[in-house]
Amino acid sequence: MSTKAESQQPIPAPPQVSLLQLATGYMVSQAVYVAAKLGLADLITARPCRVDELAKEVGADASALRRLLRLLVTCGVFSEDARGGFHQSPVSELLRSGVPGSLRHALIMWNEEQYRAWGHILHSVRTGETAFDHAFGAGLYSYLAQHPEAAATFDAAMTNLTTPVAAAVAQAYNFSSCHTVVDIGGGRGVLVRAILESFPAVRGVLFDLPPVIDNARRHMVSASLCDRCDLVSGSFFETVPAGGEVYLLAQVLHNWDDEHSIAILKSCQRAMPPNARILVIETLVGSPFAAQADMHMLAVLGGRERTEDEYRGLFDRGGFRLTRVISLGGPQSIMEGVRAQAA
Repeated sequence: MSTKAESQQPIPAPPQVSLLQLATGYMVSQAVYVAAKLGLADLITARPCRVDELAKEVGADASALRRLLRLLVTCGVFSEDARGGFHQSPVSELLRSGVPGSLRHALIMWNEEQYRAWGHILHSVRTGETAFDHAFGAGLYSYLAQHPEAAATFDAAMTNLTTPVAAAVAQAYNFSSCHTVVDIGGGRGVLVRAILESFPAVRGVLFDLPPVIDNARRHMVSASLCDRCDLVSGSFFETVPAGGEVYLLAQVLHNWDDEHSIAILKSCQRAMPPNARILVIETLVGSPFAAQADMHMLAVLGGRERTEDEYRGLFDRGGFRLTRVISLGGPQSIMEGVRAQAA
């Protein structure tokens, strides 16, 4: 005899339905991409919007746009009232530009060149090579250097994705005892800005490639942090700024294979004083979305997500000892290490 709790369990979808949903997921992802690219969520704000109004605003065919919105309504992205007006939902709020937690630019990034790279994932599985390189004849960063519009989308997407992680790091780790934090490969400086804003006595160093640092400068100016953060350019495969007490590698090592990751760690190790610490912020295999993210690294950059033990091995080969792991409450964790001779 079944219990009441058992009778209320959701009925699993038939295998055919489950497989169809998996096989056609790209249709929904591309529909969401079009909504992000057209900026529909920025138009559907305080009041419901009719499809003819939206089509005129974004330069779309009204009939085709209605069909797109109908699909997005079934997926819970927007809602539609009885008069044909389309409304925001908690999901579509994250498609707006400039709101906390926005994923608009990240969705555009994932569904343009990187989406096309996934069309070559069979090549990656057969050869172990990167699908992006196979599709475009160049690595991602070389491609971005030649395509400014894609590079701008990439930079904005990284800000989308890094902002909540940066806030979580600043809350989870106590930087108050250190004087200087060095953010290696820190992009626009989202992470180091979050730390400096949370710990007023700390100074920062932001280190990345010259074009990235040139772009980051205006963000530091707008945050009024130029007097507390030095901007330094270079390659982390060669040398990084010396003398910091905490070195940050946030979502950097997963872009690279083991040998390149070890080279980055050794560059940091050479620059660090004996009692300095290194913080590697990454997604650990076994956490939510890690398997999906791992395949994306294979497809786009030739990198990989790793287990805690695999990062421990990288630390050892890079001249560090892993001292503790701090969960950030989502997929990412902080892995703290010290120089091996200081452990």
